[in-house]
Amino acid sequence: MEVTRIYVPDESAFFILALITGVFLFLSFIIVLCVRSVPNKLLLLGLFVAVMGIAFNAVVPNTPGLTIAMLILAVALVAVGLVCILIYFIAQQFRPPDKT
Repeated sequence: MEVTRIYVPDESAFFILALITGVFLFLSFIIVLCVRSVPNKLLLLGLFVAVMGIAFNAVVPNTPGLTIAMLILAVALVAVGLVCILIYFIAQQFRPPDKT
């Protein structure tokens, strides 16, 4: 019978993981505060979540569930951002011209 071993990172990996998590939260907060339009926020947050999911997987390699969850969230954020942009451009087509 084979025993499944769980990867337990050493103390430096925990420090790096905590540092990456702090950077992730800080930069997410900055993106939400600084970017004005909602579609651009969603696109940037989606790309950022994808990059950070890969970074988390690099630090703790035997946690594919976290990476998969973050990548699914990233795809959803990017998709919603693209839908918002598409709805905006479609709405612009049906907007009456300005009378100036």
